[in-house]
Amino acid sequence: MIRTAQEKDTDELKQLWKNGFHDGDEFVDFYFGGRYKSAYTLCYESETDIEAAAQVFPYQMRYGEVELPSTYILGVVTHENHRRAGRAGALMAYSLQDQYERGIVATTLIPQHGYLFAYYQKFGFTETFRASKVVYALTDCSPHSIADVHVYDRENRMTEDDFVKLYLFYHDMYKLNFHTLLKSMDDFRFAVEEFLLFEGSLCVAFASGNVKGCAFLAKETEQQSIKEFLYTDTETRDALLKQARDVTGQKEIHAWVPQSIDSTPPSQPMGMTRIVNAKKMLDVVAPYMQGSITLNITDEIVKENNGVYKIENGCVTRLAEGMSGAYDMDMQTLTHALFHKDTVITKQFQIKDTTNGSAKSFDCYMNLMLN
Repeated sequence: MIRTAQEKDTDELKQLWKNGFHDGDEFVDFYFGGRYKSAYTLCYESETDIEAAAQVFPYQMRYGEVELPSTYILGVVTHENHRRAGRAGALMAYSLQDQYERGIVATTLIPQHGYLFAYYQKFGFTETFRASKVVYALTDCSPHSIADVHVYDRENRMTEDDFVKLYLFYHDMYKLNFHTLLKSMDDFRFAVEEFLLFEGSLCVAFASGNVKGCAFLAKETEQQSIKEFLYTDTETRDALLKQARDVTGQKEIHAWVPQSIDSTPPSQPMGMTRIVNAKKMLDVVAPYMQGSITLNITDEIVKENNGVYKIENGCVTRLAEGMSGAYDMDMQTLTHALFHKDTVITKQFQIKDTTNGSAKSFDCYMNLMLN
């Protein structure tokens, strides 16, 4: 039986998490004490115990200038005694149907291991976020910037006022992507707290009282890398790199940076997306299209998506029957067509930035701190 978790399940779910992910007590207690919510957790239960679980957190997804109700799926775990018996797959299918009924438009996840990308493709997910590691030399850091860089870690925390400034900067920077997930302030607060407790230190550049950049320095074995690197200009970037040199003592540092899904390797796949409600997603897409197209969509999990849709003149019409020349698409193919460049759909896009009317690039990127 699949059901929503209850408060009485928390201890059992903590043990299931430990069994599946092998995290220590300190992290598990921190996570379940501050982030976990029973209302967002699905359990696969037998007569005696919970055999598998998945957490489905609400987020706002940005697609162009529109923010959509979406989710982020994490913590999908099956007890070692019940693996390869379809428990996780049943949870995934149940969750997708439930999300459709709750009005969710799309969902995302970050596979824990590379081989899981192929597994989630079976449920209609497709890869939509990539990142690559850029190497910065730290030996020649001589910034010409008025930025004042502060360093925060497990013992040295920022003031609430500075935290709010950091959140607003972070939020605005991610809104520059055509497609991304947007954190609430509470989401971001937990992510920063988790990072400082378990992963590393945070450098924040201020100028004239405002945040101009940040670098999350993560400990990886004997070296440190920059897990998130955001800045408004090259002078701020160099100021942050100089601080990274002072903190780490390294001569060079690797930084994860967004990379287009369609760019040339080397890059690493990071995240996947799946459309949950085809009609609502196409309603968002239609105003960007300059031509017309007819799609014959099939969804083996959420049957309500099955049908023929015509996009024309900025509107979507659901047709009673098929048409010759319609493109046949399952949910993985449809998601790929809407979240990659130069597909049969997005090659017809005319993307404009509403602030100045200039062309806006088709950038898709998920915040790595969700992982």
